[in-house]
Amino acid sequence: MLTQRFLKRAQSYQNHAIVQNKMASELIALLRQVSHTTNFERGFEFGAAQGEFSKILLEHFTFQSLLCNDINNYAQSFVGLTKVDFACFDMNDAPKILKNFTFDLITSNACLQWLKQREVLSFLPSILESGGILALSSFGKRNLWQIKQICNVGLGYLELEDYQNILAPCKILHLSTQQYNLQFSNALEAFRHLSLSGVNAIEKGFFLSKKILQEFEARYNNTLTYESVLVLARKY
Repeated sequence: MLTQRFLKRAQSYQNHAIVQNKMASELIALLRQVSHTTNFERGFEFGAAQGEFSKILLEHFTFQSLLCNDINNYAQSFVGLTKVDFACFDMNDAPKILKNFTFDLITSNACLQWLKQREVLSFLPSILESGGILALSSFGKRNLWQIKQICNVGLGYLELEDYQNILAPCKILHLSTQQYNLQFSNALEAFRHLSLSGVNAIEKGFFLSKKILQEFEARYNNTLTYESVLVLARKY
């Protein structure tokens, strides 16, 4: 199960989620650019995990209240954070759980791709106050394309046009992609990186054979490509 995968890799995630950490920094920088304030009344972060992005967010912005969510119960990681609450639930169930809530900032780093993306994105503007900001990072169509080609497994990703269409109730302030190439000393190290970062999207029962490792090295020179997507929008 997805939840078990992330729980198993929780301790190694921060050290190996190289691209996700870069995305967090870039998302914060963009949010500082487009926001008219550094103080929000009610913020909501989904897919918060152990608060890696939450803590960076709190270094740059203040909140009267910040609700952090994850499908796994990481409540202990948020103990001691002022005006921060943690709620454990599946974000795919948010339309039922959050239907009576509103926020002036909704944000998430590197989580959306694990969800029912279209349904979640369609719901978010309904709990965003007028003038409120949506700040998200996810991954694009060419994310880990080498794994898709060689192993025929991977997640489904949205096109940039999908974000524009789904988020029609909002004005798009920023929408971009960026690619990162990570080079490894050998093929096994590349697959170990995917496993330790908890984001490999390789299905249970997948067998990493010597043939796959040899082919990965020969075809891709032990390189993995990430493609990030950054989207910031303001509700009309």
